[in-house]
Amino acid sequence: YNIEHINEANFGLLTGKRAFNEILIKNLIEAIQPHNKEAQMLVTYMQRQNISNWASQEKYAKKAKEILAYSYVGVIGMQLSHLLAIGNNKTMRAEDKVVPYIEKSLHVTRYSLDLICFAFISKLWDAQKQQNISLNTPQTEVLNGFFERKFEPDFLEQLALLKALYGIFKDAQLHFPFAEMKDFAAMFEENSLLKQACQALQKIRQTSNEKYTFVECAEAEMQLSTLLNCLSFLANYNMASIKKVGYKYLRNNAPHFIHNYIEVGFDQKANPDVEKHKYTPQDISTDTVLIYQGENYANSINLFPFVIDYNALTFEQGSKIYFYQCVDFSSENIIEYVLLKDDESIKLEWQDTVENNPNFDELVGNAEKLKALNLDHIILQFKEAKNALTQNNETDDEFEKLFTAP
Repeated sequence: YNIEHINEANFGLLTGKRAFNEILIKNLIEAIQPHNKEAQMLVTYMQRQNISNWASQEKYAKKAKEILAYSYVGVIGMQLSHLLAIGNNKTMRAEDKVVPYIEKSLHVTRYSLDLICFAFISKLWDAQKQQNISLNTPQTEVLNGFFERKFEPDFLEQLALLKALYGIFKDAQLHFPFAEMKDFAAMFEENSLLKQACQALQKIRQTSNEKYTFVECAEAEMQLSTLLNCLSFLANYNMASIKKVGYKYLRNNAPHFIHNYIEVGFDQKANPDVEKHKYTPQDISTDTVLIYQGENYANSINLFPFVIDYNALTFEQGSKIYFYQCVDFSSENIIEYVLLKDDESIKLEWQDTVENNPNFDELVGNAEKLKALNLDHIILQFKEAKNALTQNNETDDEFEKLFTAP
């Protein structure tokens, strides 16, 4: 591996003289300052105290890690906290940390790029329903590639998808899902830091983990810090899973909805099953995962069916967040998702729940059948999004049945 990528500032990792995470936490704390008051206060304090090596001092590094884990959006913050925990594990030998540290760095990269692409596609789907946006042939082909892919994409493929989506939003003069990306075009240039980071991380990804060394580990940490620096605006957003929506309508009063939801993020580590409640006149899509800015998810992006909370769909406590990965080789009615917690995959197959249960009242009254219906909704919505965005006007009567009771 190209040792020139390892400079004097980080070469200490190779000799064990520098702890894991130092470059990562220092760069990211500085990067998220515009989006996080605590990060700004920490950097200001270090500057006033003239402490330049604060990331190597445990009492300061501990606070920085906590800020990062809570700051980066939802599942990305959780993944980042797991990465930092690997580097900080004092019961493991340094050489034993190398493989899990690199693999988790690659996971953070993959899911960060996925999340942004999913937000773009979700928002584009909503815009298409409202405005009937005209897409050219190359743009349609890119979207087809997303909905029909048979393998997990590599980092450069993810970046190419994001670039295409960015171009669609620019051409159609749509509001970006992340306002901070309005001047993001330079990030797609050949020599941009983001492109170089993706290339370097992809090169590591293609290396057998049996050949991972401290060189790849130091490189992965540096390049991940560069990538997340470019995507630092993710510290400005939150995620929530809508577990259940109830309805309250008192006579001669305005109706209200009761939202049962979980704030998806680092706090789940301590309180994985805690549901919150909101009593509001605003309705919301059920069984969805939302990404939003600020404290209120009223103006949010619905990430379903590209991001799902399996537990919400199957009436289990807590949340299990899965990301869309690919469509199965054998059938377009089988979609593969990956669980972010441990990177395990599941395949969801169309069950034709309504056709097999003609009595709709009995269907929704049976918990197991209702679970199957909820999972069918994932494939239904996936196909609806594909048809809308690839301008496929074909209608599938079997899927239409899910919209109305028999």
